[in-house]
Formats: sequence, C-alpha cells, structure tokens
Amino acid sequence: MCGIVGFTGDNQSKIDASLELLSHRGPDAKGVFKDDKVCLGHTRLSILDLSANAGQPMIEEKNGAVLTYNGEIYNFKELQRDLIERGWHFKSESDTEVLLKGYLQYGIDFFSRLRGMWAFAIYDKQKNLIILSRDCFGIKPLYYAVRRDNLYFASEMKAMLVLLGSVSPNREYFFQFFNLGYFMAPQTCYKEVKKIEPGNILIWDIAKKELTQSMIRFVESVSGDSHYLSFDDAVEALDQKLEDSLKSHFVSDVPVGLLLSGGNDSSLLAALSKKSGFNPVAYNLSIGRNTDSDYARKVSNRLGLELVQEEMSEKSLREQYEKIWEFLDEPFADISIIPTSLIFSVISGKAKVVLSGEGGDELFGGYLRALKMAGKTAVKRGNPLAAGLNGLYGANRLSLEFFNPLLNRLKGKLLDNFQDDIIGSYLKNIRLIDYPVFEEPIRKSLYDSYRKSASPNLFFDRFVYLPNDLMYKADIASMRYSVESRVPLLDKPLFNFIIKEINPMFCLSPKYTKKIILKKVLEKYLPKEFIYRSKKGFAFSFKDHPFPEFAADVKEAMRFHQKNASFFGFKKANLFNAGNSAILIRKYDRFAFALVANWKIIRNIL
Repeated sequence: MCGIVGFTGDNQSKIDASLELLSHRGPDAKGVFKDDKVCLGHTRLSILDLSANAGQPMIEEKNGAVLTYNGEIYNFKELQRDLIERGWHFKSESDTEVLLKGYLQYGIDFFSRLRGMWAFAIYDKQKNLIILSRDCFGIKPLYYAVRRDNLYFASEMKAMLVLLGSVSPNREYFFQFFNLGYFMAPQTCYKEVKKIEPGNILIWDIAKKELTQSMIRFVESVSGDSHYLSFDDAVEALDQKLEDSLKSHFVSDVPVGLLLSGGNDSSLLAALSKKSGFNPVAYNLSIGRNTDSDYARKVSNRLGLELVQEEMSEKSLREQYEKIWEFLDEPFADISIIPTSLIFSVISGKAKVVLSGEGGDELFGGYLRALKMAGKTAVKRGNPLAAGLNGLYGANRLSLEFFNPLLNRLKGKLLDNFQDDIIGSYLKNIRLIDYPVFEEPIRKSLYDSYRKSASPNLFFDRFVYLPNDLMYKADIASMRYSVESRVPLLDKPLFNFIIKEINPMFCLSPKYTKKIILKKVLEKYLPKEFIYRSKKGFAFSFKDHPFPEFAADVKEAMRFHQKNASFFGFKKANLFNAGNSAILIRKYDRFAFALVANWKIIRNIL
C-alpha cells in the first residue's frame, strides 16, 4: 500500500512537496521518475517483496513504460504464471511488476483480470499515454485534475492542492454533502479536482492533451441457461466463496492482522481465518459500554486468537477529535472517523496489514434502511407527496426539537409503507437532519447515478455510500497511520457469484432480512447467541461524548454557514442561528459534524 502522485508538463518542482504530504502512506521508501513530458512519484509501504527490486516508480526495461501503483493484486501469482508462459521474465516477486507487464501484454483489458484493490498510473512511453485506473469497489482513492492542458493526479486531496496551487469550492455540488455527508464521485469539494469513479479507466493523450474514458469489466456476462441456487445451496456455496476470498487476502510478506469488532462480519472473517489455518492477531477498540467488545473477547477466546483490546478513554477520544483535522482533506460527516482512526493509531507499529469486515451490510442488506426499502422497485426522479411535506418543515428550535421529527415519522410511514419510491425512502433514512435541503438536485443526482447500473434496494448502499463514505474513511484513517486495510468481502469473484448465482431476494426482501444468508454461514462456526443479537457497531456520538472543543467548533461553524448560506445554496440562513447549536449537537450530531468539517476545510478558500 502506497501513495502515488504524478503530472505532465513542467511543474516538476512540486513533486517533493507533494510526496512529503503522502509520506504516511509509504514510510518505507520514496521514488521519483522524470523525463521531459511526465513526472511520477511514489511512497512505499512494503508488503509484497520487501526488496528494492519491487521499488517504484517501476520501469520496464524493454520499452520504458513506467508504473506508480497503490494497492494489492491478490491473484498476481496466477497472472504471473500466464505471463511467464508468454515469454516475460521477472526480477521481483511483486504484484507491481506483474501489473506493469500484464498491461504491456494485454493492454487495458488486463485490468479486468485483476483481483484486488488498486489505484495506479501507467506511463506508456511508446504510445505517449498516461493510463489511470481505480478498482471496481473504490477501495483505493485516486484524484485527478486537468489544468492548462496538463494532467495531475494523486492519492490524496492534500497532494493535489500542492500541485494545483489554487482551487475553488465546488459550489454546485454541496447539495450532495449536506444530504449525504460526502461528495459522490466524480465530484469533490473543489471544482477543479475530480475523483476517478470506481472501475473507471482514464486515458490521457499527452500529445493531443485529450482525456478519454473506459470501464473495467466488473460483472462477468451471465449465460442464458444460468439459474439461482436454492437458499440452502446458496449458503454452502457462499461459505466456500467467502473462504476463497479470505485466503487470497492473506497474500503478504508481512504478518496480516484482523479488525475484530465482535459483529457478524468481522467474526466471520475471524472464523474463516482459523478454519483456513491462519492465526491473525485480532484488534478491538472498546468504547464505554459497547457490548460488541464483549463479543470480540468471546469470539477470540472460542477461536483461540490473540486479541489486542484497547479501552478508549474520554481523553483519548477528545484528542483524536483534534487529530482528525490533520488528515481529513474533504468535508465529511461520518462521525465514526474518530474511533476508526483511533483503532488504526493503536495498530500502527504493531501490524502493517489488517483485514476488515467492511462491505457485509452493503452486500447483504444489513442496515435498517435496507429493511424498510425491501421490495421497493420504483426509482422516481421526483415525488410530489414528499415535496409537499417538505414545505412543512421548520428551522427554528421548536421545529428541530419536536415538530420536524414527528413530521419525519409521518413522512417515513408514507414512503416506507405506502409508496414505491426507493430514492425517497433512502433519503428519509439517511438524511443528516430532519430538515430537507436541496430535495430536487439530490434526487436527480441519485436518480442519474442509479440509471447507470440498476440494482434495486441495495444500489445506493453498494455503489454510492460504500465507495464515497466507508472506503474513503477506511483509507484516509488507516493510511494516516501507515496501515493497509484489506476488505475480503469486497472481492470481484465473490461479487460475481452473488450477482449471478444468489437470488437477489436472499440478500434483501421482506422474507430475507438482516443479512440472514451471511448469518446462516456464520452458524457453522459460532453459537447462535453470538450471532442473533442487536447491532452496535462503533457506538460513538457527540450526545454521549459532549466534547467542549466540538461545541465551540459547532458555534464557529454555524456563524460561518450563516454568513455564507447563499453561497452553499441555502435560501434562508435561520437554520444556522446560534440558538440551534445545542439541539443540533444533541439530536443531529452528524449534521453538526458536517458543518464543522465544512468550516474547517473550506474556510481558507472562501
């Protein structure tokens, strides 16, 4: 796992400064490639082939092609054998060299063969091209910009800002942030910078100064005689596919650990690890009276795994709140960034690689909102009933405290029980606050996104929330502490199996809910009382942890947004009245956190 940066043109004086900002992503080595057209940089966290032979940027001696790469290709040995049969020779035992030579053998079609997570740039010197690619789940980030006929790219936004020098707020898309808590790829908080969408390939013609786009083949074609497995057969086959993915994710030349929250997904990874002959050290973060930590102990004891458990004090949480502003580089409303980054700070220095259970809720409908949407099929760009009710919400303290929540419950009953409207139900259940803002543009944005790849009910969790929230959070938090986080549930062969052979109703429908198919797999390894219990997750809120630092920041953030309400698209500024700060922290702390994050990051350029 690493940090990458690059650009065309004569801006090469900024390569060292941008690499320095990515040093936490790769503290083991640093490399730079330069010629008269391109500059590529790399910071390395050594995981596969720890020798200098696997250093980057990697240059292919025969034709001068260069690769700077962040990620892991878990099937690189299999791909390497094919390339050897075709006459290629290797000087390293790294996936980096396989990726570079695989591209030279097969072109961009080779990327569809990759099993893993990645963000990389290939400088094809002979064709005068730069090829950028990001994995299909969006596990690894990759930002880019085109300015004055030059291409710029980097693993993190902060490095992009050094390269570009000046940027402006992406004013037209803040409606996404104030509804969802993040910006949907390809948008970012800055007008000039874009995120490569998951599974996309961007090709920059250096001579023509043109950018074209292609897509990686993600879901393999389904044959005409394909059929779904029965539920029992699906459980057995899913168990095997999960174990296969788990084994592939242990490919490493350094020890691989495990994040063990005590929930179903991480417990399943722990059980499969033990079954497969691995004994990873498990890490758990205990916050207050979180019962999941008790189950983490029970699971590790039953499986015979070493557990490193850290009890997080109020002091450590408060300190971590201050630290997150050192590495968050986009406005972000997911409060769990605090405990998530805290657990990686604990792991730092103890392990370079850990497995994470992220993805289970998105693949198998684990969220309560998914249950409420089960069986819905209509994707509507607009909803007159929802729009009419939106006009009744108020922004004063009384409305925020009492009236809006009542109205939201009424709206929820109508949308969840009586209207076939996936987008309306989803928005009602994920909004940061009981106060609808920018209803028309956010519905259009989700509608347009859905139309690209229809997948009823779970589409927004799988292809919007997962890459733009969870994967951003996991990457920025883990890499800040030089830890590689791997996600075995987000695996291309596993996903293809789910799409092609498991009846969608088994993942989510009124009859099959709460990840039942995954829990049936887990029943093979752990007692039912470990499995069928209430879900806690990283139970952190500012209501339970009323940091005075946060309260002070909220007041400053509200003054900032009241002053700049029209810039961000708010027709009225009364939502940001000072008297609302306490109610926002107590009832809508995600929205309050969103305001603070936006203020912290955007204030310097507005």
